[in-house]
Amino acid sequence: MPLAERRKAAKLSQEQLANIVGVSRFSIIEYEKGRTSPTLEIASKIANALGCASVDELNPTQPPSVRRRIAKGRGRKEAVSA
Repeated sequence: MPLAERRKAAKLSQEQLANIVGVSRFSIIEYEKGRTSPTLEIASKIANALGCASVDELNPTQPPSVRRRIAKGRGRKEAVSA
């Protein structure tokens, strides 16, 4: 399930999720639109806030190579160009 759908299912606004996680609302928007990916630390906080068992549940459609690069602290844009 996409991040925006998970957030809505948890009955959280973008602003509320941003405050829980410690990022800006703009960052949440960027994550939801797939323009950028959170660091592993932020992804873990998002997963926890949304009740996901793991970070992989946030975006299971991302290729494993992208998820590995994100886990190393490199966002999606960097992962795609690497």
